[in-house]
Amino acid sequence: MMISQYSTNAEQRALLSTLWAFVLINTVFRDLHEFFRPGMLFELLGGFSNGVAVTEALLLIGGVLIELQIAMIVLCRVLPNKANTIANISIAIASIVLLFAQGKHDMDDYFFTAAQLAGLGAILWYAWGREKLDQTLWLLAPPVK
Repeated sequence: MMISQYSTNAEQRALLSTLWAFVLINTVFRDLHEFFRPGMLFELLGGFSNGVAVTEALLLIGGVLIELQIAMIVLCRVLPNKANTIANISIAIASIVLLFAQGKHDMDDYFFTAAQLAGLGAILWYAWGREKLDQTLWLLAPPVK
């Protein structure tokens, strides 16, 4: 592998890792910010969140989905290229589905959702176009024999 290709590949991986960190931080701050919504703490104490009963299964599903985002910060730096592309695209799509499954109650929900969608959209666009970028780079600088 040429140094220029390795450098470019490392930069691609760093960008994807940074985008996952951006999405994760927006997810965490949206959840923390939700505690300041009037009545939210009383609703949680009653065992409900946005009108949905909080069960162990629901908490487990939420924990697994957020852990996937956390893991992607590291995994997109260490997975092989093909697995990296598949993981980024599939987990980004699952995260978008989760975003739309959550209820929106006030303007800050829409704001954080827009930020998360922008990050996830960038991940999808970049991960999808990565293979084409790799092919283009190979054409511009073929391996030296």
